[in-house]
Amino acid sequence: MVDQNNDHHVPNKDHDEGFQMPIVRVELLTGRSQEQKNELAAVLTRETARIARCPEEHIQVIISDYQRSDWAVGGVMNSVPKETAQP
Repeated sequence: MVDQNNDHHVPNKDHDEGFQMPIVRVELLTGRSQEQKNELAAVLTRETARIARCPEEHIQVIISDYQRSDWAVGGVMNSVPKETAQP
């Protein structure tokens, strides 16, 4: 199926054998509230459905929390004070 507005292929689960649900993965440092994660999941689901043109119930959102001590930026672990950090 082709979208007449922009000539992009639009998946159709009844006609495309390769049709799969979108999976959105979000990786965050710990500290967000459950309310913030709920809102993030709802907005990502709604907007992914709109852009990908698929039902919201097909979309999966996976949110993973990480401790700051398990995250590095520019080769430096977040657990290292900025004054002493060296890549």
